[in-house]
Amino acid sequence: MSTSGLDRSYSLRHILLVFVKRVLRHRSVGAGPAPIVRRLGALLDRVQVAGVSVPIAIGLLWMMYPVLAKVRFESIGEHITNHRLLGTSLFFNWVRGPVLMFALAWALLPDLPAYRNGLILIGLARCTAMVLIGNSLACGSNELAAVLVALEARTPNVRFAGIRMSVIIQNRIIRSAVRIGV
Repeated sequence: MSTSGLDRSYSLRHILLVFVKRVLRHRSVGAGPAPIVRRLGALLDRVQVAGVSVPIAIGLLWMMYPVLAKVRFESIGEHITNHRLLGTSLFFNWVRGPVLMFALAWALLPDLPAYRNGLILIGLARCTAMVLIGNSLACGSNELAAVLVALEARTPNVRFAGIRMSVIIQNRIIRSAVRIGV
């Protein structure tokens, strides 16, 4: 199947994967799927490498390959030097987006903390696959999308490095205190 054929079948593949997931995950009392489907769902949950679900990884690759195959990697350098565009992207994704979702969460869900927290997390989360697919469907620049997705994927590592280090240091202090008997 050509790349364009994969693009045309994206919606169908996505709907099929969502349906299969729903069937495999459905566990309501008295209306569950047949035992073989339940066992298959449990089996797929166990197929992991280093804590990553292999079936989900295969599905993501299947979904993102057509988009990434169109990227002309030799021309990415032009987009990396556009600091204004990269700065704007970082601002919208790491300042404006989370602040907006925080405000919406408190305005719309003040008495439902679980839903409010979920809405705030959506403002912080980035879905690489959906960014690439949305850019492709909008006929955007595949090269620019690849640069922005790579930048957004690395940003949390830089931003949260201090938090990670403080947690590591605290854990070491706690372990040392436990060993000493404090």
